[in-house]
Amino acid sequence: MSSKEKVKFLITTLHSSAFTACDLQNMNRHSSVRAEQFRH
Repeated sequence: MSSKEKVKFLITTLHSSAFTACDLQNMNRHSSVRAEQFRH
């Protein structure tokens, strides 16, 4: 792998991991909201 390819690979993995982290946070928020609704 050339240095350019390495940089591109690192950037894409960082972006995808950031996206999954955001998705997980959103899912946790939704599930907690659902739990609140079920409690009432």
